Amino acid sequence: MNWTDIIGIFLLFLLLHPYTTYPLSLWIFARLLRSHADDPATSRQHTAQYPKVSVLISAFNEELFLEKSLRSIARSTYPEKHLEILVGSDASTDNTNAILQRLQGEIPNLKPFLFTHRQGKPAVLNHLVEQSTGEILVFMDADTVIAPDTIPALVHSLSPDSVGCADAALQIAEHQHLEQKYYNFDRWLKSLESQLGVVPSLYGPCYAMKRFLFTPFPTNRLVMDDVYRSLMTLAQGKQICHASEAYATELVPRNLAAEFRRRIRYSAGGLQAIRSFLEHRRPLPFLAWYALLSHKFLRWINLGVFLLLFAFTLSLSATSTFYAAVAYTQLATVTIAAVGGLTHWLLRFKIPICYHLFYFLAMAMGLFIGVFQALRPTPPFWRPPQRVQVESNRSATATM
Repeated sequence: MNWTDIIGIFLLFLLLHPYTTYPLSLWIFARLLRSHADDPATSRQHTAQYPKVSVLISAFNEELFLEKSLRSIARSTYPEKHLEILVGSDASTDNTNAILQRLQGEIPNLKPFLFTHRQGKPAVLNHLVEQSTGEILVFMDADTVIAPDTIPALVHSLSPDSVGCADAALQIAEHQHLEQKYYNFDRWLKSLESQLGVVPSLYGPCYAMKRFLFTPFPTNRLVMDDVYRSLMTLAQGKQICHASEAYATELVPRNLAAEFRRRIRYSAGGLQAIRSFLEHRRPLPFLAWYALLSHKFLRWINLGVFLLLFAFTLSLSATSTFYAAVAYTQLATVTIAAVGGLTHWLLRFKIPICYHLFYFLAMAMGLFIGVFQALRPTPPFWRPPQRVQVESNRSATATM
């Protein structure tokens, strides 16, 4: 084996690792180094005492979904006297402020904060934490509803001293079939990472943490708060648990274009979060770095690795049957994906395998573009996607 073969095999490994050898290695590690955080006798034990919980929401122009989100929290089985809800309206220009003022009279433990100038989500959350009194902080998105037992499940998952953060199992609008498949795979990975206590990124729509571990979110750049919070928690020597018994549902239906833009924001904000974390110069355990690189970073650059591998194998395809096979397999993948995209765009018809490949490559492209966007200065806030009403009238919490 020469250096050319080593480079080719290494590129192929980087391309496939996030979806093949990484899950396999987690499965092996989870059985060799089973974490205390996943012990059912500890992480799922019933908590006799009810610590004070503060639910924190940053909202900007969320008139379509905010009320549903707040009412789902109000229906929680967690004792009302131990629960407070703080919502910061980040200079909203729609009916968000009016909704908060109206619901303040209906939900006794609701505390709205109406900002007159745009702050950005990190700054709003920092302010809400300062105003809160809970021992447990639950961060939620304004377009997310939770099941009645979600807050108790999150609190129970935080009961071991070794656990610092826990996130809920995420569900999305019922007609977003491909996105749900992605989250189902991601949830399975999180369950393995949770056994090791090294979940590299919390689910942003709903997660909880112990208050004494909180450090302010960076406000000088756009960051994904879930990635930043995960890294800071792991650096503080605490584990992160995926609370599979806690359910949260995103209400926003997204089309392909919206999901594409979301991937760009996520990888850009994720890399900025890593940059902000590195500025603290805090060490991370080896397994935490391994999970971050495998589960996140390699996915963000997956398309770049794909293109580099294609150029590499195509240039050597005349010298090796193996390189030719890899190059033609990649070319066939792109061709099938193109057929899926064209038939959907021109004929409004989806050929399952073709469209699945097209969707996967489109999302990989969005993530890769976000890597380059992270290299340029960005404000600490972005314009949220256009909100549309959910077509289904089915109650999200009724299915949990």
